Amino acid sequence: LVNTVRKLIESNRAYLCGVLLSELLQGIKNQRERMTVKKALHGLPYIEMDIERWEEAGNISLGLRKKGRLIPLTDIFVAVLAIHYNLEVFTLDVHFQLIPGISLFKGQA
Repeated sequence: LVNTVRKLIESNRAYLCGVLLSELLQGIKNQRERMTVKKALHGLPYIEMDIERWEEAGNISLGLRKKGRLIPLTDIFVAVLAIHYNLEVFTLDVHFQLIPGISLFKGQA
């Protein structure tokens, strides 16, 4: 897992958004880990939601909920950005497969 993430970063295939930044920071256990994470994230291209993406996220979430599929909004946000920017999502969360239009990273970096 760590090696794959490292290779994605080194090959300029990793992107950062506010949701991911917050999720990563909330899991930091100590100052050393904080420095490691900040160093890894430094220089990554940053993408963010605009009003159309927020609307799209709400519509996708609503559509999935109507089918009885509850996916955390944070993951919907990541998916919407990936779809909009034509990016693959590297994740261990299988529920991403339920999001229409998503491309999941399955190969080697």
